[in-house]
Amino acid sequence: MELSAFVPDFTDVYRLRRPKALEKLLHRLRWLVPAREPVPRSRVNRAYLLSRLYAYRDEHGKPVSANTLRRVHSAWSVFFDYLTERGVFEDNPMLRVKAPKPTESPVKWYELATVKRLIGGAPTPELRAAFALAYGGALELGGAIVPLRREQVHDATQEVHAAGTKAHRRNRVVRIDSWAWPYIADIVRDKLPSAYLFPDAWREDETRLTRAHGRAVKEMTLAPALSLHRARHHWAVTHLRAGVPVAVVQAQLGHSAPMLTLKTYGAFIPTGDDRERWAEVVEQDQARRQKAPRHSAVGSAIGAVNEKSRARKRHLS
Repeated sequence: MELSAFVPDFTDVYRLRRPKALEKLLHRLRWLVPAREPVPRSRVNRAYLLSRLYAYRDEHGKPVSANTLRRVHSAWSVFFDYLTERGVFEDNPMLRVKAPKPTESPVKWYELATVKRLIGGAPTPELRAAFALAYGGALELGGAIVPLRREQVHDATQEVHAAGTKAHRRNRVVRIDSWAWPYIADIVRDKLPSAYLFPDAWREDETRLTRAHGRAVKEMTLAPALSLHRARHHWAVTHLRAGVPVAVVQAQLGHSAPMLTLKTYGAFIPTGDDRERWAEVVEQDQARRQKAPRHSAVGSAIGAVNEKSRARKRHLS
């Protein structure tokens, strides 16, 4: 049984679920099952899958990161799930292939003052609103921001229903920071409930938004030059530093568990040492303030006694 015959049917099913990701999926499948090279079921074993996975190259023939290989592994797993359901395999052969370990990049973000300058300098209200949703609400680009409709924006509570497509937990309601809300309110004011917030061209090619963000960063000569995806880091770091509970940050980001949030951002949570050090500063400040009035009062009293003494001496003389 030759696997290439199943690719068209599988892509037809996948097209209905995630049409925008179809081109990338096809490239990943054709690396596993080349269009002009028969791949019989009998060839698919652990050794074959490992060799194909670690030889993978992108559309331009360049090596990819471990994180991209993990996504390739996931795409192949979905394909073999499809074949298993149809009786081609007894179980998914990708279960015997361990996914590469993810590479962790350092958390980088812009401080609020920089974010406000970046958003305020965007050339259109739609761009300003999209950036505000990313930085002020930790919303994802494709699954949450681009397909937003007016009915998903709740003015009374300053919340947005982020539908999300990556996982069920990304389907959530998030609160937009107060500084960012006016940018969203500016574009939703006169829209009908079913109307999209952003241009049709963004839904056809969401990289238009990321490129616009890149141009804004370049024009401001920001260093480091961070992508729009890093906006989630800004939201998470600033809220955790302010003492927001991890569970609240987890829910806003759409993480699967608090441990994922802690693993990524735990270094930015105020520690016991931090609190103790600042508690000492507060206590010292309070002690200084309590002493200052007493010293003033004593000084005033001494001055009054001295003045009375001088007045008495003048009277006797």
